[in-house]
Parts: sequence; structure tokens; C-alpha cells
Amino acid sequence: MFDDLAAYFHENVVASYLVYREVRENESYGLSKDTRTAVNAATSLYHLREHIPSPQRKTREAIAKECPDYDVLGDIVNAAKHRELHRGKPRLKSAEDIYELTVITQYEDSEGTYSNAQKVVMIKLLDGTERDILECLTNVMNYWGNEFVRLGLKESYKPFDIPASPGEEYVSRDVAKGLDTEIIQGVRFVQTIKLLKFDPSTGTSEPIDLTGSELRYRIFKPSCLINFELSHPTTGKKCSFELKLDEDQSFEWHSLKTDAEREAFAQRLAHEKQDQIMNLLAKTLGEDRGEESGAHDPAAT
Repeated sequence: MFDDLAAYFHENVVASYLVYREVRENESYGLSKDTRTAVNAATSLYHLREHIPSPQRKTREAIAKECPDYDVLGDIVNAAKHRELHRGKPRLKSAEDIYELTVITQYEDSEGTYSNAQKVVMIKLLDGTERDILECLTNVMNYWGNEFVRLGLKESYKPFDIPASPGEEYVSRDVAKGLDTEIIQGVRFVQTIKLLKFDPSTGTSEPIDLTGSELRYRIFKPSCLINFELSHPTTGKKCSFELKLDEDQSFEWHSLKTDAEREAFAQRLAHEKQDQIMNLLAKTLGEDRGEESGAHDPAAT
């Protein structure tokens, strides 16, 4: 990784940046995955300066004049490492100024109301403003890409775009998504939620007024049982029973979106547990035959 600067740029810096963008867009929330991968990307982007050969290496102050968000990333990296910042003139106060925000935007179509959930990692600056960390990461990433071209380390560079902020664009029902929340029992769980409503006439979203409203948040452990019903190929006798899922199977089952996906999962599970299913079927049918023969036994009355 460290034998070639251009390779290091792609294999470490760009790779870390793309990992955060992928995590940002997935449907899993919790365990601070978004913050962790965002800080990792910030760390790679900030410390890239130290890998530039000394004759061409600029100071932090010089880079910040050309790309102000480089200074912001420096404070993010130091806050994540030291928790609180006391030296110099930092843009943020502590690691607590880096937080995850869930934005839920409400939309309407001919079928009614639906919602889309998105995640962002926000930075609360000392001047009272708040920034989406992806904007800062992207600005610094594009700075380094162009700088590498200037230094002759790359022939060309295609800048990364900055995605629209949650609620800034219309999201159709077929692509709207929710979030699957992961929590570790006994470990603190914090989630900050912002509710918006999209106005198609203006193409923007506004905060939902929750005055007088009562909000409820339900957390449940995914069920570990799946129901099956089989019919005997000869008698047509039906047999209902349950199969226990392990934790991974349970989470997979609850993440499925369509009936076709659930049917495919059930078929795969039935194939994996066919010996157990046949034993349950034989036992159930055997008990049924015993009850039927007993019903014709005069002594049974």
C-alpha cells in the first residue's frame, strides 16, 4: 500500500471514502457504523498530506486556504482521537459535536402517504452552523484529486458529486425505504430523528409541526419461528408445525421485502431442514392415525 502514492490514494483514501458512502445509503442503522466509517474516511483524507514528499508538501494552513473543509476534517479527526479540543482555534468543541441524524421525509402520491428514511452524520460547529459530513469529505476528496493531477501523480481526475440532502428531492414510493435498527442489549442507544414533509409545488421539504403530538417508538426482537404447512402426497392430510430460526436467519427473514423473497427463503430453509421436517410429519401423522384407531375402539369410550 505504501510503495506508491497514487496507489495509496486509491487503495486507502478513496476506498475509505466510498465505504462511508455505501454505509450511508444502506438500510441499517445502529452500532455507530455511520459515524465510525465517516471518521475513518476523514482520517485518511486529513493525513494524506503527510504522505506527500516534503518538497511538495503544503502545511495544514496552506491547504485550508485553498479548501476550508480540510481544516474542518482536521478538527473532526482530532476530536475523535482526543474527545475534546482545547488548542488553537478549532471549528468544533468535542467528539459529541459529531452525531448521527435520521431524516424521515413524508411524501404523497395517488395511493396515499408514505415515508422515506435516510441517514446523515452531522457536525455541529462552534459558530452555530451544522454541516453534513459527506459534503466536507467530498470537498476534500475533490481537492486531493485535483492536487494529484497538479503534482503529476494522476493524469486526470473525475470529481465526486455531493448527493442531495434528505428531503431535497422527490422520492417515489417504489424506491422509498425504511431503516433496520441494530441494538446491543445493555449498551446505550441514541437516535436523533428529524421529520420532514415534501411539498411537490416547491420541490422542497419543511419540518413537520409536532405540537400536541404523541410520538411512539417500538423496538422488538425479531421472531425466531417460521410456520410451515405440508400436505401428505397420498392422503392429502395437512400438517402444521414451526421451525426455529437462528439469529442470523431471523434477521434475514425480517429484512425480506417481497412475498417472492420470503417464499424463496422458506423453500431454502425447508431443504436445509428436510430431515427434521420429515420426522415432524411422520410423528404428526402417526399421532393422527392413533387417534383415529382409538375412536373406533369400544374400550376407548
